[in-house]
Amino acid sequence: MNKFTLLPFPLLVLLIALNMVAGAAHGDVKPLQIADRGVGGYLIYPLYVVNQGHDTLIEVRSNIVPDPQMPGQTALRLRVMDADGAVSVNANLYLPPNGTWVAALTRIGGEPHLVMPPDAGQCLLVETGGAITPVESLPLGDDHGWVEIAEMGLLGSSQALQNAINNARCDDLAQAWNSGTWAANFNNDMLPPRGVISGSSSIINVGRGTFYESQALALRNFSNVRQHLRPGNPQPNLSTAQAPGPFGLTTVSRVCVDGNCFEDVWDDPIDAVAAVLFSAQLKGQFSTDPGLNAATEWVVLDPTRPFYPNLRWGNPQTHLRIWDRAGRAAEDTRPCPLECPEYTALQSDRPLVVIDFNQSIDDVGQVRPSTILGIMHPVRFPVVEAPVPANGQAQFRLDRTSADLVNPSGRRYFGRPAIGVGFTEFTNQLLTSPDGVQQRANYGRGSNLRRAIRITGDPSPL
Repeated sequence: MNKFTLLPFPLLVLLIALNMVAGAAHGDVKPLQIADRGVGGYLIYPLYVVNQGHDTLIEVRSNIVPDPQMPGQTALRLRVMDADGAVSVNANLYLPPNGTWVAALTRIGGEPHLVMPPDAGQCLLVETGGAITPVESLPLGDDHGWVEIAEMGLLGSSQALQNAINNARCDDLAQAWNSGTWAANFNNDMLPPRGVISGSSSIINVGRGTFYESQALALRNFSNVRQHLRPGNPQPNLSTAQAPGPFGLTTVSRVCVDGNCFEDVWDDPIDAVAAVLFSAQLKGQFSTDPGLNAATEWVVLDPTRPFYPNLRWGNPQTHLRIWDRAGRAAEDTRPCPLECPEYTALQSDRPLVVIDFNQSIDDVGQVRPSTILGIMHPVRFPVVEAPVPANGQAQFRLDRTSADLVNPSGRRYFGRPAIGVGFTEFTNQLLTSPDGVQQRANYGRGSNLRRAIRITGDPSPL
C-alpha cells in the first residue's frame, strides 16, 4: 500500500524518545485491538448528519476512578472530518474525572456547526490567529462526515490545572498554552493515557420523529505515550498509535477470529490500525417493503483512507448478494467475484460511502439524496433490472483473491478497513390516537453491520 505519514519519521522518533520514560511505567506493550466493551483510548463515530432536519448529538465519557496518584482529568483531541476526509475541527477537550461532554452538530444560520450547551462544564480549546482560545461553537466543513476523539493523556500533579478542568475555567487552560506550562513543554504535568473513554452518537429528526443511536467504536491500547499536543496540530490521529516497547518503534495489532487470536508487529502504526479494522464482508438486514413505507440505507466508513492516498477504496470485485427472509438468493446476484464485476457499490475514492436500497436502476450514475438521511451520493445500486425482495439480508463482500495488506511475518489480511452502520425507517405519517389527537407514528432502527474477517498465512494463531 502506498501511504504517507503526517509527522516526519525523525520527529516521530524524537516524540517517542521524549515519552519513553513515562511510557515504561505501564509495563509491557499491549496490542492495539477493538475494545469489546466500548472503552478505549481512541473513539470513532462513523457518521454525523446535519441536513434535511437531521441533527447529530455526540457524547464522550470519562470512565476513570481518580486516586491521589492519578487525579483523573483527561486531555482529549476532537477531530471532525467531512465525507472526503478533510479535517474541519481539530480541538483540545478537557474532561474532569467521570465527566461527560455533549455537543450538537446542527445548523446555525443555515450552516452546519458544532455547538456545546451553555452549561457544558468542560473546556474546548482551538487555535485562532496563533493564540489558543476557548470556544462553544465551531463551523463544520460539510453536512455529513465522521468524528474521532483521541485520548492524549491524563493530568498529573498540578493542582492549578486540576482545578481549572474540574471547574471549567477555560481561560486558565488557554493561558497554560499561550504563556504557561504547556507553552514551555506540551507534556508538562501530563501522564500517559490509560484508555478510559467511551462514547455514543444519536441522529435525531424531530419533525419526522426518528432517533438513531449508536456506540462509538473504541480502540483499546491505542497508545501508552503522552501525545498532548497544541490544538490545531494534525496529531494525534490514527497514524500515531505508538507503543514503545520490546520491538522498538513498532505497533502491535491483535485480531480475533472464531476464537483464534492473531498478533502482528507493524513498522507503520496506520497499518496496525488498518489491520484491526479489516473486514472481508459486511452483512445486515434491509427492508424496502412498500406496505410499510420502509427504507434502508447503509453507511460504510474507512477512517484510514486519508492515510493511503493512492489506494482506491473498494475493488472491481466488490459485490453484493441479497437473500429474502426464506433464505433464497435474489435472481440478480450470482456467485462472485469473477463473474460479477458490475457490483461495485463500495468502489469509491471517498472514505465514507452510502448505499441506498430504495433507489431505482434509473437513478444509477446520478447524484441523489439518500432516502432516510438525505446524504447526497452517487447512486451505484441496483445495477441490474431484476426483482429484489422487499425484506431480507444483504452482504457486501470486500475481499478478493489477492491480499490487500500483508504483514512482514507473511500474514495476509483480505478486504478493507470498514465500519458499517445500517439504518431502516418505517414511515406511517400521522395516526389518530383514541382521544382524537394526531400523533406521528414513524419509527426506525440503526445497527452495526456484522463484520466477517479473513486472515491467512503463518505464523499460527496464538
